[in-house]
Amino acid sequence: KQELMRKRISEMLPNIKDRGYLLDSMLLNLIMKASENIQDGMILDVGCGEKANKGLFGSAEYVGIDIRKDSCADVICDAKSLPFKKGVFLTCLSFQVLEHVDEPVVVVGEIFRVLSPNGRLFISLPASWVIHGAPHDYWRWTEYGVKKLLSKFKIEELYRCRNTLASVVQVIQLVNPAPRKLVSLVVLLNLLGKLLDNQRWLDKYLPQFDITYFVIAKKPTTEKSAIEKRELGALTLQPRCLSRLW
Repeated sequence: KQELMRKRISEMLPNIKDRGYLLDSMLLNLIMKASENIQDGMILDVGCGEKANKGLFGSAEYVGIDIRKDSCADVICDAKSLPFKKGVFLTCLSFQVLEHVDEPVVVVGEIFRVLSPNGRLFISLPASWVIHGAPHDYWRWTEYGVKKLLSKFKIEELYRCRNTLASVVQVIQLVNPAPRKLVSLVVLLNLLGKLLDNQRWLDKYLPQFDITYFVIAKKPTTEKSAIEKRELGALTLQPRCLSRLW
């Protein structure tokens, strides 16, 4: 399993020649750090796509959902109406997905419902980015908008993915008109962004500007629940067991 995890990480490592390197490398670092603290139990990945995150979570049981029929999801469904029982998942993931959902408040409510008490949500939300996935690209958030969106949860950590100056460099990369063959300029800007990100003391002199937030949030314990012990115990990802989730 450790060998499989190392292989998966090596496949996901961003290339410094890529224009999205500054964000992608930071996000992967935060996701890997978060995965170290995830306990065994059912994990729901909302908007899983090709299920790139599956190999990062050890022995935990993983269920990926996506609305796209050409995805690798275990369950094809709309995240606004998750077909699962209340409180059945110990962990939920959603990385760079909610900007493509027309009703993100509804989706967050559904995630809250299917998480068990004390269950955790690991989520990333864009603050500034170019239009992508058009025409299904609807939202960007401020730090305060993120807190409002996740108001039902207890936010444990809220990370800015790069500081103000590095975020500006990342945006410059995205709109950089230089030909894609001019790789040296892309690499130089990425190295500059990493250097500036280490100078976070400068942020107190600058207006806040962010590209993405990474959040770890916990569902409060509002009632004692036997669901976690009853449903999460020996559940596997065999088709006959998936039916027990809803």
